[in-house]
Amino acid sequence: MIKGNRRLTKENRIFLTALALFVVVMIYRYFSRHMTEFNTTLYAFHYGYGFISRALLGSLWALIDWISPSDLMNYLSIYRFNETMTLVYIIAFYLFFRCCLRYGAKEDMRNMRYLIIFLSIFAFPIFLCRMNFGRIDIFLFMITLGSLILLIKERVEWLIIPLCILAECLHHGFVFMNVNIILVLLLYKAIMKQEKRERRKYFVLFGIVFLTVSAFFLYFEFFSHADGEHIYEEVVDTATRISDTGDHYSRELVNHEILGEGVFMDEWKYHVANYIDLPIFLLFFFPSCSR
Repeated sequence: MIKGNRRLTKENRIFLTALALFVVVMIYRYFSRHMTEFNTTLYAFHYGYGFISRALLGSLWALIDWISPSDLMNYLSIYRFNETMTLVYIIAFYLFFRCCLRYGAKEDMRNMRYLIIFLSIFAFPIFLCRMNFGRIDIFLFMITLGSLILLIKERVEWLIIPLCILAECLHHGFVFMNVNIILVLLLYKAIMKQEKRERRKYFVLFGIVFLTVSAFFLYFEFFSHADGEHIYEEVVDTATRISDTGDHYSRELVNHEILGEGVFMDEWKYHVANYIDLPIFLLFFFPSCSR
């Protein structure tokens, strides 16, 4: 068990109260109240078409729709669902920060609060804006937070394996993004643990998670599009019907996930923005040397 503060200090309770007020301000300032066709299109993918990429969320939604007495395959129902999930995400991140303050070492508390303030600027509003509201990455972050809490508390850590598999089924890009946070912490614990049995446990967890998510990524990226041409029209019809206006869908997303086509040129404007933003980011975030 990680040693640290079992109970929150008065200072940390005041800090968390201020953080909660900050979250309310972020919601009021950034919530767009709109889902783009990119984020609704994913609900047209499901495993009825085979074991295709990014289809777990759509499959679960199709199951809920089948059980429900009312029709849920429409924009408003999907929008309300994502409102709820966004609230769950915000609460999950808030509880994660609370967990860090509770279990962190006393001598690290000031730096911990500084880091939480910095991360909160990005973490809380990221899925409130127009392009990101309802984005599937929100579930990847919640799975990542859950995995980190298990590692911090050192309880049922084997659950990280199925959690990472679920994340890959949601979005196979998880292998390049959130899973690395988990892998770094697993490797750190494997190196820092004193007992040989504990070190071996974390090395094994690291290996299983790494190999599993890599295998799922390779399958989804290269081998899950065999029947793409046969299901394309049906997917497009469903994706169009559940969009905000009922007359458009994300062509790039369907072409990539269903047909297996590359989207580099379709997303060229975003690449240009990255080429401009990255040097600026590196310039301002490069550590300065001061005496």
